[in-house]
Amino acid sequence: MKRIITAVDIQRRPSGFGHIGIRAIAHIEVGGIRQKVMSAGLCGIEDDSSESYLNEVEDKEKAQLRIMLYELGFSKRAVAQAF
Repeated sequence: MKRIITAVDIQRRPSGFGHIGIRAIAHIEVGGIRQKVMSAGLCGIEDDSSESYLNEVEDKEKAQLRIMLYELGFSKRAVAQAF
């Protein structure tokens, strides 16, 4: 059985020297084994970037994670519910 355990989360982490990194994360369960699936992420973003730019990066990371979940065999419905 496959399922997405937690809704997709965006992680903004300091990457040093006034920069942050952003990635999208989903926790899934496949065959009774829990795993974390993450987008590649984008680091080196200046932490004083506009909120609209940060939201744009988040949207791109979410889109990448959606594709990864589809490729892992999750249905469009399951993925839509997680987002």
